[in-house]
Amino acid sequence: MLRKWTMSNGLCVFHKEMATPLIAITVHIKGGSCVERTNEIGSAHFLEHMIYKASEKYPSEALISGLIEQEGAITNAMTSHERICFFIHTQSNVELMFDILSDGIKNPLFREDDIVVERGAVLQEIAHGDDDPDDMISKLYGKMIWGTHPYGEDIAGTPEQVSALTRDAFMDYHKKYFTPQNIVVSVAGGIKSEKVFELAFKYFGDDFHKAGQRARLPVVDFSYVPKSRLFLQENQLKQMKCAMGTLPQDWLSTKKGFEKSRVVASLLANILGGGMSSRLFLKTRGQKGLVYSIQSGISTYENAGNFWIDFGCDPANMLNVLCLTFDELDNILINGITESELMKAKNTYKTQVAQNMERSLSIAMSGGAGELQGLDLRESEEFFRDYIDPVNVVDVMDVAKALLPKTKYYLAVSGNVGDKAKELEKLLSL
Repeated sequence: MLRKWTMSNGLCVFHKEMATPLIAITVHIKGGSCVERTNEIGSAHFLEHMIYKASEKYPSEALISGLIEQEGAITNAMTSHERICFFIHTQSNVELMFDILSDGIKNPLFREDDIVVERGAVLQEIAHGDDDPDDMISKLYGKMIWGTHPYGEDIAGTPEQVSALTRDAFMDYHKKYFTPQNIVVSVAGGIKSEKVFELAFKYFGDDFHKAGQRARLPVVDFSYVPKSRLFLQENQLKQMKCAMGTLPQDWLSTKKGFEKSRVVASLLANILGGGMSSRLFLKTRGQKGLVYSIQSGISTYENAGNFWIDFGCDPANMLNVLCLTFDELDNILINGITESELMKAKNTYKTQVAQNMERSLSIAMSGGAGELQGLDLRESEEFFRDYIDPVNVVDVMDVAKALLPKTKYYLAVSGNVGDKAKELEKLLSL
């Protein structure tokens, strides 16, 4: 059973009890990199690192990690465009984990010496991403699709931006967004709700009073159109990395009321490029061996979302793969999909949801994210009944007509581009 409670200071607590010894404790702060000002890009991600460096009660990284790991627990954190999240996965000493997390959230030290040390680690993380071809194409594609909106910015920032960040940037971000009204504590696993609420009140309750409100994320300008439908990045890679997709759509956002359209778009993406029996996989790899992987999906944010397809291939095969991909988009628009394809996609979707609902960490993470986005908390059976089972072929084709026409696609390519620009521009214009 899912339970939710809002404390008097505005902090929300979410819990689901499960038949497992593992307990996932997650703390979600709304805002992420989206709320950074121009001179603060990279500060949310860098601050995420700093929370585990030192707090008033636990003044060293070695002490924090040592106490957590001596219990056999696993801890980590992540920053997205829309939130910062910290978690501990444990089977023992839950109160200690609450204490460590709460003190880091409420009382981080942000010492200058720690900032200097951790800046080096953050710069290496950025370098790692810059060396990753998948990260490179993702960044190029994001810039193309989102323009100047923060959804198109790199969450970690550039080396220059990170090098310029000061302690004041962290203090300012923490003051504005680490407030009880902007935080969700989400817990799942083998622990009673009464105990979760007791610990939440003890460590995030009466002594945690700061003025604030739930962060508001920047709106999306749906009139934005890139200057070109083709973005190219020259790199000496053995493969061509390609990402193509539509411009942002409001009906693919995670806002309440768009559940059905998001599900239908996900089902379409599964039929097109969601597995080894998907249309694009069979056409480009199963029958011709032109790619190792090709996939399609939707990216969803609170204020918008978009439909995408990506793949990597030998430079000599890129135009062929693109032609086959556009042919399949046309094929669906002209000839439709089958009932059996839709049933398979529904079953796959349900399996993915069910897998997540079996894992305490997945439930705690999705519960916290959903609460920040204002979504209703649902058991999997309810979700299946309300949003997956009712979808029919007509629903999918309606969404296909909105997402699959070739004229709606923008293409980003990273690799040994050479003299292929004119051929790619011609392909997109046909």
